[in-house]
Amino acid sequence: MGPSKRIPLVAIFFVLGCVLASDSSTASAKGKGKGAADALVAKADQIAIRVAKLRGLELKNKIERGVMSKAQIKARIVKLLAKEYSAEDLDAESLAMKRFGLIAPDADYVKMMLDMLEEQIAGFYDQHEKKLFIAGWAPMGGEMLMAHEIDHALQDQNFDLVKFMKVDKDNGDSQAARQALVEGDGMALMLEFQLAQAKQGPPWGNDAIVAMIKQGMAQGLSSVKGVPLALSEGLIFPYSGGLDFVAHFRKHHPWSRIDEIYKKPPLSTEHILHPEAYEAYEKPVPVTAARPAVLSAYEDKKSLVQGEKGLELFLKSHGVDTVRAVTAAAGWGGDRASVYALKSHTGSDIKGTIGVSLTTWDQAADASEFFEALEQALPKLSGGALVERADKVLEFSMPSGGSAQAELRGQDVLLLIDVPPGSGEVLRADLWKSWRVAR
Repeated sequence: MGPSKRIPLVAIFFVLGCVLASDSSTASAKGKGKGAADALVAKADQIAIRVAKLRGLELKNKIERGVMSKAQIKARIVKLLAKEYSAEDLDAESLAMKRFGLIAPDADYVKMMLDMLEEQIAGFYDQHEKKLFIAGWAPMGGEMLMAHEIDHALQDQNFDLVKFMKVDKDNGDSQAARQALVEGDGMALMLEFQLAQAKQGPPWGNDAIVAMIKQGMAQGLSSVKGVPLALSEGLIFPYSGGLDFVAHFRKHHPWSRIDEIYKKPPLSTEHILHPEAYEAYEKPVPVTAARPAVLSAYEDKKSLVQGEKGLELFLKSHGVDTVRAVTAAAGWGGDRASVYALKSHTGSDIKGTIGVSLTTWDQAADASEFFEALEQALPKLSGGALVERADKVLEFSMPSGGSAQAELRGQDVLLLIDVPPGSGEVLRADLWKSWRVAR
């Protein structure tokens, strides 16, 4: 929820520091009423002292807090959207999701996200107002929830979350990586807090405990019907992936090691998924997009970095099984994706738009693996039939009359969606010249 107006929309919800309640806990808690939430909020000062000691962060200021109803929480998020995003920003974000087949062409992207959050959110910390809010039904495990949100307040007091989350406006992958650190920190602290209540030590020697927590989060989101995979898994990633990341370091280090990471943040979701890549501090390869001359009738609508996690979700969204999608996305080196639209285009309708993605990989074998996974993904993405399967070129027809195409060159893979008839070869050649991989 940083000052930039063009960060990925999902980032707003992550940076709120919300805790996702499982379906069963939410249902159980609704019967407790607002009184239980008020009682929980009244304990905040006591819980804050325990959390600060456990986490090893200074409690510099009293933490303001309050209770909100579902309607109030939703209204707060809508207000943040209006403040941070223009209608054009939201249309561009929605258009990119639609053009790459992550949501349906007629989907209401913002409503879908708001509905999902309204169903799942249990509390959040607003780093702009320096205040945490608990949902009025006081979810089961309320002290754990409060500990999580207080941890966010401590992060903010010590690391300045507004500044920390202000990154490249067109690099959602970097944004997601920082969110994963923040939320993974909160999840790990919450788990240690609960075990300390039972007079048990940190759980990091037992991977099964982390797996159990992650399974519970996944089950909670599974109760929300009709949400595309890319949104539901994208929402949960900073919590589950972030927990794995923080647990990796907490196995062998005190909390001060996590503090150091805020000073040298993860650069990509690759760092979160593979902590050893963070420890080596492997830097993503910059990929620069430039609209090719052949698209003179088009204009740039959206540019973004998908990252390893984003490409995994892209493949899974188009029918590639989880194991293959995870494997094919590994070895990511860098990427850039853009949506071009005819100059007369308005809104988030995909008609008259072209999607382009250029990915670069650590090795040629990694690029080949991703290219082969695209062969499985493109039939669902395109909605058409195979037109060409050459050694290094794929082409599938699309109902629009255009085509989806992919080309492999060494360590790089170029993907085009809805290429106008007869222009594929020329457009690919022009893109290879105009786009740059700074390996």
